[in-house]
Amino acid sequence: MTATELKEQIEKMNSHVLFDYDGKNCGVDPITKNEIAMWFGGEYLTARLEEVMQIKLFAGKSLNDIASEIEIYE
Repeated sequence: MTATELKEQIEKMNSHVLFDYDGKNCGVDPITKNEIAMWFGGEYLTARLEEVMQIKLFAGKSLNDIASEIEIYE
């Protein structure tokens, strides 16, 4: 999956996206149209839709950085 494809999926989603990265459970889940919950193992944060791809939550990397390395399972 490319970063562009992942971003498009997040923008369109009605439900969460789950994946593993660096041995931890991760996810992205819409709270409202413009507010997104993100988690990496036990680390949680809330982000605005326009910043979700750039936040370096995942072992110091962003969703843009790891998109080609992850497999979404839900």
